[in-house]
Amino acid sequence: IAVTFCEGTSVMLNAISADVISYEWSTGETTPSITVSQAGTYSVVLTNSSGCSATRSYTATVVSQTDIINVRVNNTTATIEMADGIFSNYEYAIDNANYQNNNVFYNLTAGEHTAYAKSFTGCGIDTYNFVVYIIPRFFSPNGDNINDVFTIEGMHALTDANVTIFDRYGKIITVLNRSNPFWDGSFDGKKLPATDYWYHIIIDHDTPEIKGHFSLIR
Repeated sequence: IAVTFCEGTSVMLNAISADVISYEWSTGETTPSITVSQAGTYSVVLTNSSGCSATRSYTATVVSQTDIINVRVNNTTATIEMADGIFSNYEYAIDNANYQNNNVFYNLTAGEHTAYAKSFTGCGIDTYNFVVYIIPRFFSPNGDNINDVFTIEGMHALTDANVTIFDRYGKIITVLNRSNPFWDGSFDGKKLPATDYWYHIIIDHDTPEIKGHFSLIR
């Protein structure tokens, strides 16, 4: 007989049967039912009033509690990662809307979001807060109010983010952060030429540094 139960809980194994007068469990207990909190195989010897005995076995399986350990963000795509790695055990949502079986979400907006994972086996729900940040490939500071500044979308939610911008020779042009999120394409009040510039982005102490380049177009 197979039984399952959630991690951190227990399950009752019930061997009550008509005409049975004694129960001898592999745990040493002699009651008609026992409660177990560990996975494994349990057996019980049932003896009836005629002295005939039979053995019944139970296989108990523990199902992991719902536990999101990370949300991996790549531009506007977010992947929800579970502690047990068994993604088919759950359904997922972003900001508690439109649950789906796939743990990957596309075309998210920049800013703060909350990932949700709900167990199909009834072992709970978990949440995980994360931030989507979008790095532009170019900007064009020409005064038309369209892409006039370089900024990381979602930076307002990145408390520890730091973006260092260099020219092609490695000279630091500016450093952006939550309180100084924009670069207008100038240095010491002078417009810089249209070309490629490089960035080093530190999101926080746990996220690897992000390196890349973008174009200034005039």
